[in-house]
Amino acid sequence: MNELESLVKSIEIKKTLATSEVGNNPATYNVRLGKIKRAKIDLEELYLEYRKEVQRRALFIIVTGTQADKFADIAEEEFFCYQMNSNSFYEDIVADINPRLYTNTIATPSLFDMIGGIFEEKAMAIGVIGYPALLFELKYKKKLTNKEDLVSLLKTAFNDKVGAEMLGLDAIEKISNIAINQDDEEKKILNKFPIVMVTKDETLVKDLAQGLKFTGQGVHIIGAGTVKDKDVSDNCTLKVKTINKTSVEKGLVKINEL
Repeated sequence: MNELESLVKSIEIKKTLATSEVGNNPATYNVRLGKIKRAKIDLEELYLEYRKEVQRRALFIIVTGTQADKFADIAEEEFFCYQMNSNSFYEDIVADINPRLYTNTIATPSLFDMIGGIFEEKAMAIGVIGYPALLFELKYKKKLTNKEDLVSLLKTAFNDKVGAEMLGLDAIEKISNIAINQDDEEKKILNKFPIVMVTKDETLVKDLAQGLKFTGQGVHIIGAGTVKDKDVSDNCTLKVKTINKTSVEKGLVKINEL
C-alpha cells in the first residue's frame, strides 16, 4: 500500500466514525460523542493532506478549440480524467452577487470591493493566505448588461491583478472533493491526476497556462478541432482534429509520456 492508498484508507475509517450515531446508552454516550468529534477534526486534516497530494500529482491539460467540450467529455468518461470548465471559478464568484447590482449598469469600485470580499472567503477555502488585491481601474469601467458581461470583465481584471493560478488552486480543491467522495476507488489513488481545463476563450489560454505552471506534474495545451488564434495554435502541445475515443486516448498517452 502506497502513501496515497494509506491516506485514502484513513479517510474512509474516520469518515465512518464521524458519521456514526452516538447512541442512547448513558454509560458510553460521552465517550462516543468525544470520539465522533475527534474523528471530524481528524477528517478535516486528512482531507487537507489529500488535497496536497492531488496538487502534487496534478497534470493540467488545457483544452481549447471548437471541439474542446467533446474532447473533455471523452477524457473524463473513458480515461480517468477530471474535467473542469475554466469559467467556473469566475461564475462561482458572480453567483454570490445579486443580479440587480450589475444588470444594465456600469462597473464601479464598489462592485469590485464586493467581488474582493467574496474572493477572500474563497481564498481561505482553497488555502491561499496572501494575494494581490483586485483593484478597480478606469479601464474596467464598462457597461454590464448581464451575468456573462460581468464574468467576462471579472476574467480580465482578475487575471490582470490577481493571477490565473487561482483557477488551478480552485480546480484542485473541487477535484479533490470529487475524487475522495466518489465510489470508484481507482480514481482516488492515481499516480497523476489529469485535470482537463476546458476553455473556448482562446484569449485565456496563455494566461491560464502560465498561471498553472506553479503546481503539479506540468501544463499542456491541446487544440481540439479548430483553434482560431494562431499564437495559441502554435503553442499547443498537440492538436487533435478529429475527436473520438481513439484520438483522445492517443493524445492523452502522448502527453503522459512527456
